[in-house]
Amino acid sequence: MKWIRKIKRELMYLAIGCSVCLVAIMFDADGQSRVPVPDETRNRLSQHVLGNKEDAAAIALANTRSLVAYTKGAFVRLEPVESAGEADIDISEAVYTGFTTLLTITPATGEPLVDLAIDLDWNKDTTGWDNVSTGADTLNIAVLSKVDGTNWRHLMSGTQVTANGNGTLDSSESGERFNVGMIGVTGEVRVEVQLSAERGDAEIPYRVTYRGTAPTITAVAIP
Repeated sequence: MKWIRKIKRELMYLAIGCSVCLVAIMFDADGQSRVPVPDETRNRLSQHVLGNKEDAAAIALANTRSLVAYTKGAFVRLEPVESAGEADIDISEAVYTGFTTLLTITPATGEPLVDLAIDLDWNKDTTGWDNVSTGADTLNIAVLSKVDGTNWRHLMSGTQVTANGNGTLDSSESGERFNVGMIGVTGEVRVEVQLSAERGDAEIPYRVTYRGTAPTITAVAIP
């Protein structure tokens, strides 16, 4: 029966060796739990669940992301982000006496936008709408939303603006903010303008503020 005891003893040593190897894998020389590689997708150990400081932010739910990734993702959702630029009224490309697209905002795939706001400026020096217009020209603004992922529907209208024709619109009429709010994952937002008369190309500065993953902002640009 000695050989049986020998096998048991060797199996015991093997089990102890495996346990030591496992501990060595899980812990470093100081006895601290080891950090997994960034964006580790395994779910075997507690550190896989906790994650690495370098994990990319995660917003969409999945069973392969860490607590660190979701914590970063939560801050992405909470922190306001701004994106600014200029959209153009290009009278050679469209007829602006009817409502015509100026700016489109498309959420990232699977990512809603929260607290979306759009600021527009009609009074840019030299090339702004009021500078290229004639006194008493008017501008109308409409904001539309793709509510069902396919069809555009009216969301809100701006206050009609009457031009001075020399870039001297006062603070009450030189721009407007549209507080759109939340846009779902299948939604889109579009800003349209309508002119009483086409006098020339114009540049409209904009600022888009939101919480969430960066959307695609498509502004009309003069070639």
